[in-house]
Amino acid sequence: GLLEDYAHQFDFQSCLLRNVEPLSEDVATKVLYNEDPHFKAINRNYHYDFHLDSVSPAVNAGDSLLSLPYPLDADANDRLKDDAPDLGAYEFF
Repeated sequence: GLLEDYAHQFDFQSCLLRNVEPLSEDVATKVLYNEDPHFKAINRNYHYDFHLDSVSPAVNAGDSLLSLPYPLDADANDRLKDDAPDLGAYEFF
C-alpha cells in the first residue's frame, strides 16, 4: 500500500551521523560521519548536556537555508548570528 512505499525513506542534511559506511548522496548531504561531537557532558553520573564544546566539528557546520524556519536553538539563542548554524539542538557561543 501507499504507507509501505514511504516506510523507509529518509533524507539526512547537515548532520553528524555514526554509521559504518557513508550513505548514498541521494539520502545524505553535508553529513559528518563518525566524528566525536564533543558535547559538554555525556553519561557522567547519568548527566547529559548536549551543548557543544568549542572543538566540536558540529560548530558552524549547519546549513543557513535549512535553519531559516528554525532560527532559535533549544535555549532560544539565535542560530543565524554567526558564520553558520551549528549542528544539533544548541548553538555554541
